[in-house]
Amino acid sequence: MVKKLLLATVFLVSVNTFAQQERNWNVESNFSLIPANGLGQSDIVIDLGIKYKFLNTDLLSLGLGMNVGYLTDNTSFSMANSDDNIFIFQPRLFTEFNLPFSDKLRPSLGVGYSYLSGISFTPDAAHGFNFNFGIIYDISDKWFIQAQYDFIDLKSINSGEGYNTIRIGVGFKF
Repeated sequence: MVKKLLLATVFLVSVNTFAQQERNWNVESNFSLIPANGLGQSDIVIDLGIKYKFLNTDLLSLGLGMNVGYLTDNTSFSMANSDDNIFIFQPRLFTEFNLPFSDKLRPSLGVGYSYLSGISFTPDAAHGFNFNFGIIYDISDKWFIQAQYDFIDLKSINSGEGYNTIRIGVGFKF
């Protein structure tokens, strides 16, 4: 009986300790809206991401993330008039700010370098710096919703303009 009581106590202390740890990993799924000056009449079907926060302070969290998106480009920047199926790989460094007046709302900033593959135009034009900002709202301890704006600087495409997206999504922290 004492053995079972001791085992139950150790189990409860372990669960309580684990539950109080910071959730540094998260996965997210986003739907992207592309303004008219993006990649023609493109449509991202889905964007998936994973993030890891390696520094947590009272003011901010700093981390690394990777997003992968899929889109089809019906107007094509290539010389050929065919449809392009494009995959976007976006590794980035990000920060989330902890607001003193809200435990649930967190603004975010990110910078990275994006690679686009499956595109029929020149390889030099298929990458560029990526900048983003957004807002995250915690629904619970594990679930959140987010909205963010992304800009990929693709100067050799689209007459010196970049590629813009607005993402709306949901995520899970673990």
